Amino acid sequence: MSPICFRLLMQLLPAAMSRALFSAGSISPARIAMIAITMRSSIRVKTFVFTLEVRTSEQGTLKEEIEKRLPKWEAQTGLKCDSWQTKYMVTKWGACSTDKKKLWFNLQLAQKPYACLDYIILHELTHLITRKHDATFIAHMDRNMPNWREIRKELNDSRLDYYEAQDESP
Repeated sequence: MSPICFRLLMQLLPAAMSRALFSAGSISPARIAMIAITMRSSIRVKTFVFTLEVRTSEQGTLKEEIEKRLPKWEAQTGLKCDSWQTKYMVTKWGACSTDKKKLWFNLQLAQKPYACLDYIILHELTHLITRKHDATFIAHMDRNMPNWREIRKELNDSRLDYYEAQDESP
């Protein structure tokens, strides 16, 4: 169990109960988290515990996929980023810092089809050519992913969940 999860459980459960459950070793960390959720009816607490579990799982999955897919798109486009990271974002799927050549990917992309991740990777790499969504940008997207408009529509039509934003390193 991670230290942050343990500290959270210490806050959620009465101190004596959580220490006893944890030290006994007979109850899994996931079960302790469920007990904590059951004992506290606050939506914020439920959301935080659930989000903590989902973030850990999604972060690993998304990072593995980015590590596989980003080099393919860099080779295909001839564009290269210097670094990338994942984080929860509440208003966008990705971001590009053109001066640092750094790409950011929303962890919620782990819940989307791989085509959506490919689209965001290409979209953010294309910003290394131009910051704007101008004719150069559109031509580059058309050349490398002819169906990008449909994928963009799918993403824009789907909901971005609200989580407390937190940076995650690759």
